[in-house]
Amino acid sequence: FEIRSSELALQRSQTADVRRFAEQMIRDHKTATASLQQAVADGGTLSAPAAELLPRHAEMMRQLEAVPASDRGAFDRLYMQQQ
Repeated sequence: FEIRSSELALQRSQTADVRRFAEQMIRDHKTATASLQQAVADGGTLSAPAAELLPRHAEMMRQLEAVPASDRGAFDRLYMQQQ
């Protein structure tokens, strides 16, 4: 969810602080995902990250996507609240 919602934020937000936060979220979560995948590949007892969003996160993405493109302030507020 964090990566997908942050990618959407980069598409929709015009606010520099929100965009920087989204970029950081993408970097951090891609790094964490890669580390987890490596641990699984190395025979760790962890399970691989889920490919599908949890229902709660899918609903949160629907909420973000439903914000009118013209209401950038509302998108930014919702995105930041969800993180």
